[in-house]
Amino acid sequence: MKAIRRQAGIAKGIGQAAESADEAVDVMQLLERLELGLTEALGLVARSERDGAMMAVNAVLEFVASVPGWEGRDLGNPLWQLLTALKDLDFGRVGSMLAPNPAVRNRKPDAGMRKIVKAYALLCVDILCRSGWSVKDGCKIVANTLQANGFPLGGRTESPSWKSVNGWRDRFTKLAKDDQTRTTFEGLKPHIDLLGRFTKEEARDWVKGQIWEVLSKMGSGASE
Repeated sequence: MKAIRRQAGIAKGIGQAAESADEAVDVMQLLERLELGLTEALGLVARSERDGAMMAVNAVLEFVASVPGWEGRDLGNPLWQLLTALKDLDFGRVGSMLAPNPAVRNRKPDAGMRKIVKAYALLCVDILCRSGWSVKDGCKIVANTLQANGFPLGGRTESPSWKSVNGWRDRFTKLAKDDQTRTTFEGLKPHIDLLGRFTKEEARDWVKGQIWEVLSKMGSGASE
C-alpha cells in the first residue's frame, strides 16, 4: 500500500509536466516497469553485483527516457556514463568515474572484493557440510580450491591453509551487521538454498566450479 501511494505521488508530480491526462496515466505504467526492473536487478545482485548494478541503472535510464516532457533534457546522461564505465570493467578498462582517488594513499583497493570471496567461501563450506563433508574437510576443499585459483588465504605460514577458512567461519558471527562478508553471505544464502541437496561428489565439484567462476569474474583485484 505504501509503495502504491508513493508511486501515485511521484506520478502526480511527473504528470504535471505531461501534455495530457493520458500521458499522466502512462507514467503509472512506467513506474511499474521501473519497479519490475529494479526488483530483477536486486535478484541478480546475489549472482553478480556488477550485473545487478548495470540492470538497475538501465532500468532507471529506460524510465527517464520514457517520461513525457523529459525529452531532450539529457537527464540520463550521468547514468549513461556510469553504465558505460561499468561495462568497460568487463573489458579490463577502468574509466575515470570508477578510478580510485589518487590523493588517497595507503589504501587496500581489494579489501571489499576479498570480503565477497570470503562470503562465497563460507557458503561453499556450508554446502559441503550439508552434503556430508566434515567442517575440516569442507574447509580443506575450499582452501585448496582458492589457492589453486591464485587467491591468498592469509594467516600464519606455518598453519594449515584450511584453518584460515575455518577461522573466517568461526569469526563470522562476530562481524558487524553491515560488514560486506555478512551482507553478501546473507544475500546469497536464500538463492543457494534453492539448489537442493547434492551428493558429496556433486557438492565438491560444484564448489570448485563456483569458486573458479567467482574469481574469474573478479579478476586479479581479488587476489592481490
